[in-house]
Amino acid sequence: MNELEESLSPSMKQKLLDLFSEQQTFSKTRDIDKASVKLRFRIMTGVKTEANILNSNQYPQISDNSLNFTVPCHSDTEQSQQHDKMKVAFEQMGCSDMFAQVKAFILQHHFNGKFLVFQTNLPS
Repeated sequence: MNELEESLSPSMKQKLLDLFSEQQTFSKTRDIDKASVKLRFRIMTGVKTEANILNSNQYPQISDNSLNFTVPCHSDTEQSQQHDKMKVAFEQMGCSDMFAQVKAFILQHHFNGKFLVFQTNLPS
């Protein structure tokens, strides 16, 4: 947390969150008496390169020409459950033999924690 966040009361944080999450309230153009300009606020966003799991410099485990399915995975128990669910999904599709060809591994995302990745190579 930064200093500004620490200095705001929980009720003020909630008011700001409510205000900035309602687009109608936030994105209105505002007229200012006796001013030659109108005010309009905008928020611009951009993707951080290090957040993109398809960035091979940050996440070399995601290989080119592969199909990847990622699910959040915060514990060993959750990893096991997700793995079992994927296996069942393959069985229900009648593809249980294909599941043996799927590589499963943990990916540590720089911002969002651990993910369980199921990966298979695409034919060339």
